[in-house]
Amino acid sequence: MRTLLFYTTASLDGRLVSSSRADDWLEARRSPISGPYLEGVDAVLMGTAAFDFLVGSGLTRYPDLENHVFSHTVRRDDHPEVDVIDADPIPYVRDLKARNGGKIWLLGGGVIFRLLLAGGLVDEVVITVRPTLQGLGVPLLPESETPTPLTLRGVREHEDGSVTLEYSVR
Repeated sequence: MRTLLFYTTASLDGRLVSSSRADDWLEARRSPISGPYLEGVDAVLMGTAAFDFLVGSGLTRYPDLENHVFSHTVRRDDHPEVDVIDADPIPYVRDLKARNGGKIWLLGGGVIFRLLLAGGLVDEVVITVRPTLQGLGVPLLPESETPTPLTLRGVREHEDGSVTLEYSVR
C-alpha cells in the first residue's frame, strides 16, 4: 500500500496563502518544499486552487510525477498532461494507494486534505510553518468537529526561521 503524504507550508496562524500577496507567498513557499520530504514521491494530488497556482507559475504539471487534479471546473481537453478527476476523491485515492508505486503527495488546500483524512487515507502530515502571521488568507483546514490524533515524528529548523513538523496519522 502506498503512503499518502500531506505536505505543505503555512503561516504561523495557519494560512496557506495570503489573500492580498499570493505571488509573494507562493515564492516564499518554494524554499523548504523539497529535499527529504519528497524523496520517493512519484504522484501528486491537488485540487483546483493548487492547480491554478501551478498554472499561474508557468507550469501545467509537476515534471516526473503522475499529476492528479480533483476538479469540477478544470477541463480534461485543456490539460491532457494531467489526470483530471471529476468524481468522489475517496474511492479514487483508495484505488491509487492500492496500486504499485511510490509515495503520493497531497498538495495544497485543506478541503481535500480534510476529506481524505476523514476517509482514513492520509498517512503522514508534514507542515513547514513560516515565521509570518498572515491574518487573512486561505486556512490550512476547514473546520471539523472530528479531531484527528497525530504522532510527532520529527522537527526541523530552517535558516529562514521556518520549522517543519513531521507527523504520522494514528
